[in-house]
Amino acid sequence: RISVIHAPPKISNLSIDDYTRHQYLKKLAHTEKEKQKNSALNDPSKVIFTMDVQSVTPKLNVSLAYYKMKLVVHNFTFSNLISKRDDCYIGHEKAGEATSNEFTTIVVNQVQNSSTSDIKEVVIFSDGCGYQNGNLSLGNALSNLAEAKGLNFFSFI
Repeated sequence: RISVIHAPPKISNLSIDDYTRHQYLKKLAHTEKEKQKNSALNDPSKVIFTMDVQSVTPKLNVSLAYYKMKLVVHNFTFSNLISKRDDCYIGHEKAGEATSNEFTTIVVNQVQNSSTSDIKEVVIFSDGCGYQNGNLSLGNALSNLAEAKGLNFFSFI
């Protein structure tokens, strides 16, 4: 018989209270995502997306990275929860930057390519990564797309 004892979480400088609050908010976000997804399954005018940038690879000690890292690779995943289509965009530092403009282009293209004339409501779930989704570039682009296509956008960050 094996017993596993989990030590209290101590991530970076997070206190137990901050960690507990984070876990509570994470559970709320998952619940809301499921609620929105179930709603969209019965409503052809609604589409639900999730998007996230995975950790930069390779992950090295900062001092080692300065001298040894040859290539940084970014992986941006955009998922349509209704069609169950996942698209991964992989880029490296030599191919260009990973700025808000690159992410904005991907998000707008994904929404345009997934939107039919029946779609009126677009819901996007993401984390709070600023250059990925909490930026002026994306906000303006989605506002323009909403006006041009008659869409309502809802974002859960």
